[in-house]
Amino acid sequence: MHSEYSATESYTLPVQQGPVIGLEFNGPDSIAKCQEVVVNLTKGTTGMVFVSQLKSSASKQLESFYNFTDMAMSM
Repeated sequence: MHSEYSATESYTLPVQQGPVIGLEFNGPDSIAKCQEVVVNLTKGTTGMVFVSQLKSSASKQLESFYNFTDMAMSM
């Protein structure tokens, strides 16, 4: 399985270990707000969370994630 998420070493193991949940948020400042929430929710945990860093690449990353999940579910 190759995608932007599974190809990154730090995400490979969590993706192989079990379910992956994807949430899509849209709107002004949604990336900044999601990053803020993730930082607050994951303090003191080892949870793996991916949040797009740039608005310009978020659409491509979302499309890659959907393609990855479609492929994984068809296996």
